[in-house]
Amino acid sequence: MLPNLSGMRLGGTPRCLPCEPTDKVVDYESEGQLRSEGATRLFKGCPENLPDCMERQKVPWDQVELEEFSKGKEVMILGCGHAFKIRTVQNWNIGKATATCPLRGLHQGQDEDGNYFLNEDEQSEINWQPTADDDENNDESDDDDDDGIAEVVHEGEGANRRLVRIEWQDYGVYHYEGVRNEESLVRIERLDGSVEHFEGEKDQERLVRTEWPDGTVEHFEGGKGREHLVVSRLPDGSVEHYEGEKDQERLVRTEWPDGRMEYFEGGKDREHLVVNMLPDGIVQYYEGEKDRERLVSTEWPDGRMETHAAWKK
Repeated sequence: MLPNLSGMRLGGTPRCLPCEPTDKVVDYESEGQLRSEGATRLFKGCPENLPDCMERQKVPWDQVELEEFSKGKEVMILGCGHAFKIRTVQNWNIGKATATCPLRGLHQGQDEDGNYFLNEDEQSEINWQPTADDDENNDESDDDDDDGIAEVVHEGEGANRRLVRIEWQDYGVYHYEGVRNEESLVRIERLDGSVEHFEGEKDQERLVRTEWPDGTVEHFEGGKGREHLVVSRLPDGSVEHYEGEKDQERLVRTEWPDGRMEYFEGGKDREHLVVNMLPDGIVQYYEGEKDRERLVSTEWPDGRMETHAAWKK
């Protein structure tokens, strides 16, 4: 879910004002459609397969990815009138408490850092007023607002140019696969050494597996945003099984390399051992809260039941 788009103040050179909160996402059909939906500040350029196109052939495109909008694909229209592919807005605002327009300014000119600024007419249109902090010596104040992207890597040329990797300074390396405009996230290499694997089409990618530096491997099920842990394979060879929705997963069974099977009951973080099945056919029964379980009875392979004095496991 994107951060709130309202209330952010940007100092320094005037840029695109923070957008009002919006959930307006449309399936792109035409420039006229976007304008009728509120995209009053569209950027138009020549598609890469038409490098010599004339002004009349220019089409609306995503000014961050420098790629034209594709028919039938989702476009987000922001309160400031800009329009982007929905993933552009999501990627720009990852980790931000308050979301902003990815450009933060209209195309008057682009500096060496890739910032776009408002021209005088546009400043007047939005009634922008400079503050005491808005001077040439305050340009560093915008550094905390950068997108955190170290590198964006594409492969291919012209109509075959596709996104393959985004390196984030604070989040790790995101890897993508697929043809142009259909690139889907397949893997994230986190800064802590963990690796997350995803499956699914573009914008529907779901987490299916996380590999941790200590050798633990976690498996997930569920659609995007609803992925829940189902199995955790630990370095000691044990396998933990979980049930429950996302963020409510509870341990229900542990399988040990020696053949033991432990069964648990209770909600998340309150799971307590109730049955321990040993490889030789002995079954032990426990009672008590988590970390205070006590053996109460044992069932032997010949059918005998033995009751035990209360003692903590």
